[in-house]
Amino acid sequence: MRLVLTATGLEPAREQDGHGLLTGQLLTILRGEVPEAADEEGNVTFARLFAFLAQALREQGPRFYGAGEELVLARHPALAQARLRLRLRALVQRRDGFYEDRRRSCVGRQTEQEAVWQLVEELLPTGGYVTITGEAGQGKSCLIASLVEARAREQGGEERVAFHFIPLVPPPDYQVTLLKALLARLMLKYQLPDWWLAGESRAALSAALEGALQEIARRGQQDVIFIDGLDQLPPDAQSGWRDLSFLPQGPGNPPPGIVFVLGTRPNDTLRPLELCKPRREYRLPRLSRSDFAELLRQRRVDLSEMLVERFYEALEGHALFLDLLARELASRGGQGPAEVEALVERLSSDPEGLFTLALDRLRGERARWQRVIQPLLGILLVAQEPLTIAALRQLLTLANGRAIDLDEVRQGLRRLGGLVIRDQQGGYTLFHLKWRDYLRGGPAQADGSPREPEGLFDEEEERRWHGLLAAWCEQGGLARLWQEGAREEGERERRRYGQRHYVRHLYEARQWERLFAVLDEGSYGERRWTRTRAWAAMHSGSGAASGGGGWGEAGGAAGAAATAVGLHAAALQPGESGGCLSRCGVARPLPAGAGGEGAGTGGAAH
Repeated sequence: MRLVLTATGLEPAREQDGHGLLTGQLLTILRGEVPEAADEEGNVTFARLFAFLAQALREQGPRFYGAGEELVLARHPALAQARLRLRLRALVQRRDGFYEDRRRSCVGRQTEQEAVWQLVEELLPTGGYVTITGEAGQGKSCLIASLVEARAREQGGEERVAFHFIPLVPPPDYQVTLLKALLARLMLKYQLPDWWLAGESRAALSAALEGALQEIARRGQQDVIFIDGLDQLPPDAQSGWRDLSFLPQGPGNPPPGIVFVLGTRPNDTLRPLELCKPRREYRLPRLSRSDFAELLRQRRVDLSEMLVERFYEALEGHALFLDLLARELASRGGQGPAEVEALVERLSSDPEGLFTLALDRLRGERARWQRVIQPLLGILLVAQEPLTIAALRQLLTLANGRAIDLDEVRQGLRRLGGLVIRDQQGGYTLFHLKWRDYLRGGPAQADGSPREPEGLFDEEEERRWHGLLAAWCEQGGLARLWQEGAREEGERERRRYGQRHYVRHLYEARQWERLFAVLDEGSYGERRWTRTRAWAAMHSGSGAASGGGGWGEAGGAAGAAATAVGLHAAALQPGESGGCLSRCGVARPLPAGAGGEGAGTGGAAH
């Protein structure tokens, strides 16, 4: 086998550790030391061996032109379980960094934690739901992160806690990703069979979660499951309600010993939760005065007791604003009494002015603001998943029309400080929903009338940033998005991102002619459809999110959402062009080139 593969290579083999590189890889794979190289039954076939070697030996990969792909070279049944655990860990791997940021920034809240645990204890005998409610920025996520951390200490590790933090802007049908992540954590903890993850639809996975919980209860076990950010799930396009039917409901659900702890704003999300019984609501109080004082100590901000009290009252105990204030004071260093007094007066009338203060500070370095910081904020505002420094550098170069140094990007992110968060894979995203709302001018007022734009970007500017990311995806031609073997990680990230989000950015940028040209031409949809099916087949229905359980595709085969604008994967099948568009809820805008079945008079609707 070594001779066959080496003879088809383009370069002579190099030696390492007393044998050729290829021989070393072959020995470890055939001995059963590489679970990724085996199939679901623990068999190492020639096809899987070749695929693994091609990835492992990128600079000197083997070439093969013969037959025998399904030839079994080695059998290692024990690898089947190892492969399952690898797949499950991929599903539960956190991507968005939100949990880590909230866990680190949470201070105090001991009284609140005890109150929630008391409600959990009351519900354990019957099973049920505890909902933690509060307005955006009040500290729900921090509290749930603290509860998860405490549970992890009690259970012997984070892997043994079933929890999920919904990202700020989840993709369509995110319930599928959420269900798979929760099932994977339960399977790892309780050694449940892998067929619980065989389903791809929301209904099948909901039934699987219900069955898994019933099995855990049947074993006499008890567990607490944490889900934060239910209000961030997009409402259903037809009903207008958020679909929470994936939560176990009805007689005997959740079973005795199983309690869900849910975080949500007190909006229409609570209506579907009325079906989830028994349920206890915990209304999160404002951050305590003593916790604010501790927050200032942690940020090394020294204020008199009188100023601490005035700031606390000016911001009405709002956890997010108090945390932002502490960060802002820490970044400004020692300020005189007059400056601090002026800040108190300003915040008394406008607590959200903290965002304006942060932007004023950043604008102080005019050259860096125009070249790096403002474009960074625009890019992160519209990005559909966290972006690494390499990707951000490419985008900044495209936005500026000239090369941007790596150090400039790093310094810009450092200046933004706590306004962005970094995930475990090195990707950056905006730190909070209220900060995102502020940048785009904020939501409408309570009476429904539009607010006077106060943020950094209006709708037209936001569309331009979407256009920038679409142009980034297009670099080198769309066919390049599907080519394997890019050597630079930044280029590999660009291709992965473009595969998932290119059409979404065209839609949001209102680049109608380009959007419909891509869909009518068909190759992008065909390749996406093929890639989705091949990926699902390779992972045997595990459907792990491409972003590691955070920002990736929502999973699912034929019915998976292709984009967040209602362009379903079925609508992107080869051979269908304009006729599919009317079924996608996207109407062609007139005028030019807008004939065919999908023609309409307006823009697009989801």
